[in-house]
Amino acid sequence: MLIFFSVFVLQWLRGASAACTNQTSCKNEFSGGRFYRTHWGLVEVPRDIPPEATEVSLQGNSILVVPVQAFGHLSQCTDLDLSFNQISVLHQGSFWGLGSLRQLKLGHNQISTINGVFGDLVSVVYLIIEHNKIASVHQGMFDGLKTLQFLDLSSNQLTFIEIGSFNGLSSLSYMSLHNNSLTAITIGMFNTLSSLQKLILTFNHISSIEPGSFIGLRNLDLVHLHFNRLPAVRSGVFAGLPLLEGFSLSNNQVAYIDPDAFHGLPSFLGMSLSAHAQTTLSPEPFLHLPRPLELSVFDPAFPGYPEWNCSSLCWLKLEELQGTVTWWGRNGVPNKPGCLDGVDWDTLQCPEPGQ
Repeated sequence: MLIFFSVFVLQWLRGASAACTNQTSCKNEFSGGRFYRTHWGLVEVPRDIPPEATEVSLQGNSILVVPVQAFGHLSQCTDLDLSFNQISVLHQGSFWGLGSLRQLKLGHNQISTINGVFGDLVSVVYLIIEHNKIASVHQGMFDGLKTLQFLDLSSNQLTFIEIGSFNGLSSLSYMSLHNNSLTAITIGMFNTLSSLQKLILTFNHISSIEPGSFIGLRNLDLVHLHFNRLPAVRSGVFAGLPLLEGFSLSNNQVAYIDPDAFHGLPSFLGMSLSAHAQTTLSPEPFLHLPRPLELSVFDPAFPGYPEWNCSSLCWLKLEELQGTVTWWGRNGVPNKPGCLDGVDWDTLQCPEPGQ
């Protein structure tokens, strides 16, 4: 009996105040309201966090579960970092008592479901859940988070977002769904996010966007869609976005752009269209866009893909000469078209309009 009792005590002490095995990498201190116990090898949430703590970091441990009311005594805490653990289980009530919390970091764990776990976070502004194992998002997961402004769900395993999952996120201005496995964007996914300004959908498998999917996002100014599988840009996809300034469609499979695909974008400034399936661009879709317009149509990170039939782009060359189209580039090097028809873009000779 004494042996079993001793084992129990040792396990409890490890969860409460585990001895650090590597003093050079471990951090344990409480000062000025900040409590750090990082890289301690903890497998449980410690029980000795001072109730007056305002910032708590348990980053870089091996915590598996966040029990109900694990932080219930931390009513003053505004910042909680649980990233880089092994958390696979969150309970409804795991964050009970954290009514003042503004930032919660749960990145780099093993979390697969978040049903009903955030309802107590009535003041949260930043919610970071990247690099986990979440495969789907459903209605109710983010209910009550009226103050949330920043949501990072990147690098999960998302294949499905239920219509209405983000209803109620009236303050959300930034959302990243980068590096997931989404295949389609449909009406109802995002339409209620009236405060959203930045939407990151890069590195998914998106092959279709239903026209009207972004209607209602009246404050959206940037959407990133590069590294997906879009075969075309259809009319209505970017409808209802009066403040949209730019988007990236690089590294898709775009072979066609509807003539009115870019209609109704009065604030637009520029786009990237490099690395896709086209070898020419029709001027019609671009006639609707304001000038000056900044473009990127060639990515030096992917030399030779794509290259353009530059002789068919005289409309673009003339706009360049007129200063109505400029080229975006890295490190001051403009991403001008690379030519596959033996033409040098800089010396391309084009007839004046009407000739």
